[in-house]
Amino acid sequence: LKGSGIQAIFDGGAFAGTVEFSLSERRLARADFTVAHLDQALLAENLAPGKLDASGTMSGTIQLAAGTKSPLTGKIDLHSDGPGLLKIEDAGIAKALAGKLAAADASGVLPPNFSDIVVGQLKNYPYTTGRLRVADRDGVPVLSLDYKRAGVTAGEPGFGVKTTLGGQTVLANYTIQLPGVTVVLQGETITQLLA
Repeated sequence: LKGSGIQAIFDGGAFAGTVEFSLSERRLARADFTVAHLDQALLAENLAPGKLDASGTMSGTIQLAAGTKSPLTGKIDLHSDGPGLLKIEDAGIAKALAGKLAAADASGVLPPNFSDIVVGQLKNYPYTTGRLRVADRDGVPVLSLDYKRAGVTAGEPGFGVKTTLGGQTVLANYTIQLPGVTVVLQGETITQLLA
């Protein structure tokens, strides 16, 4: 059974696309949607309850299919409609992201408190652009965050940090960018994320 041209408003987002249902298997066979203006707060609550929060809206695509290791598999690719706010409330996730960012840094001039700066900025991260992707990797969802922000300002973590460059102590500003960092959502499935 196939339905095309389906349109719906759900949690403030406008969905349009096609759905195929397998009558013999009594399950969704495939669904492809475009999404416009989906509320990020609701999305964050489904992706990582109590660990992630956001404000602003996102648009993009959702592709789902019947899975072999779980009822559904697929991918979600959403980009921000404009500036917004990302809050990574879980210190463990923020510290893991800090480790990934530090490992990727080639400058060799990160301050000793770099992890604290990252954790502090990610608690309240005003972004200018954002992209969120979820893909199924062997039955386990992998979340990719690609968010950019303007430079830090006075009072924010990372502003006016004492560091040593070329043997000289200087004040530097460390603005954290999230260039496609990934988080594996262990213990979850695409089906649970969309519930």
